[in-house]
Amino acid sequence: MTKFQKRRFLNYAFLACKNFALKGGVLHPAKFLHKKMFLEAILNNLGSDEARQMAISKLVGKVDLPPHQIERAIQNYEAAGWFNAAADLALKIGQNERAEQLRTISYLIDHLPTL
Repeated sequence: MTKFQKRRFLNYAFLACKNFALKGGVLHPAKFLHKKMFLEAILNNLGSDEARQMAISKLVGKVDLPPHQIERAIQNYEAAGWFNAAADLALKIGQNERAEQLRTISYLIDHLPTL
């Protein structure tokens, strides 16, 4: 992602969240930006599941994300067949058993002979 694309994305996200805050009755959008709902609004306004998954993967562990967003990202990775990415994300949030299962699935897919 280029600097221009990042700036454009952040401007879009800020405006979307500001509008969301004003519609929801929050009078001071600057105070609103520090709440979980800011991240929720940004993630919901992303155009595709892939963009949402990538954003969640980058933010996990750095920011307090809503658990259902992380779970949805893991499920989307599984549905797309990206088991290693799903395992990495599960490991970051402390789901060690699930991460191990996903790694096993990935290993079996990679190493079983095709029929």
